[in-house]
Amino acid sequence: MELLSSISLAWVAFSRHLLGLAAKPYTTMRVVVEKGEWGELGIVGFLCLVYFSLSSLVKTQAMHPLLLTKQFIKLSLGGILGYLLIIGVLSLVAAFSKPKNFNYKGVAVAWGYSLIPTGIWFLLTSFLYVVLPPPRTQAFSGVLFSLVYLTMSAVLFFWKAELYYLVLRFGLRLDLVKIVVVTSITLPIVGIYSVIMLYCGIFRVPFI
Repeated sequence: MELLSSISLAWVAFSRHLLGLAAKPYTTMRVVVEKGEWGELGIVGFLCLVYFSLSSLVKTQAMHPLLLTKQFIKLSLGGILGYLLIIGVLSLVAAFSKPKNFNYKGVAVAWGYSLIPTGIWFLLTSFLYVVLPPPRTQAFSGVLFSLVYLTMSAVLFFWKAELYYLVLRFGLRLDLVKIVVVTSITLPIVGIYSVIMLYCGIFRVPFI
């Protein structure tokens, strides 16, 4: 009963914070950094695993258990490595900047929430690949599809960028100038990770 109660509380907190990050990201991210719990990060991880399972079906286009398991493991490891990479970079930044009252758990949970826009974009891409696979025509329906897809991608991108900024702002207590500096250092690292993921046939776009 205690376990079920903890899971239920984590889901309630996750749902409340997720809605808050969409409606009031500035206020909500501050709360997540200060009071976020590991259970919420566990829910984000679970949802990512659910997506990786669905994506394995789309990519393999077969029900062979071995192929599905292999693809699922590749996607899961790629996602975990991407998360650990960013957390490692943020930890190094914290070690150098030494922010007051640094909350490692809060930063780890907050970055987990920043994976939600990433996961939605990947899920959207996989869904549209099934509904309207390439090649897509230049007809009205194809152009409309492209406009809708680009619009939704742009919205998710800016939401992701906003959450990234807020994690560094509240989690590491960085101002705008320092965030730009950290970003300029982080981008080449993410670029190397992206090339490795592409070379290994895991992600064409980095799952971060």
